[in-house]
Amino acid sequence: MPYLIDGNNLLGAGRDRRLGIPVDEQELIAMLSAFAAARHAHLTIVFDGSLQSRGHARAGTGRIRVRYAGRRSADDVIVDLVRSCPAPKDMIVVTSDRDLRSRVRASEGRVMGCREFADALQRLPGGDEDEEKPMTGDIAMWERYFAGED
Repeated sequence: MPYLIDGNNLLGAGRDRRLGIPVDEQELIAMLSAFAAARHAHLTIVFDGSLQSRGHARAGTGRIRVRYAGRRSADDVIVDLVRSCPAPKDMIVVTSDRDLRSRVRASEGRVMGCREFADALQRLPGGDEDEEKPMTGDIAMWERYFAGED
């Protein structure tokens, strides 16, 4: 199942640390690459702006494609990608932006909110659901601290 990610919206959702989503673009791309590999899914993430304005050269690898909207809005690029898809109902657009959600649905695409997607990121296949998985970001740091590991 192909995923189309509203990159800036998902980064913004990362401010809610409980979701476990990175707020750094490169860390987000790495996390999404792992997700795509584990799910055997293809994923396109669209960011506003241009690659040149980022100060890094990573543009995606393997099952993940990273696009920059340039002078257009990422929302417009995402809607165009949904409309040009031969089977828009098979594409999942990840965003919590109400306007974009409405536009995607009007183009017959499916939508998943950032919180729901964050839950999917935490349930990567191949691991025991009961097995404790390492956490990322501030939460993991504090857990190590209170466990006396730092």
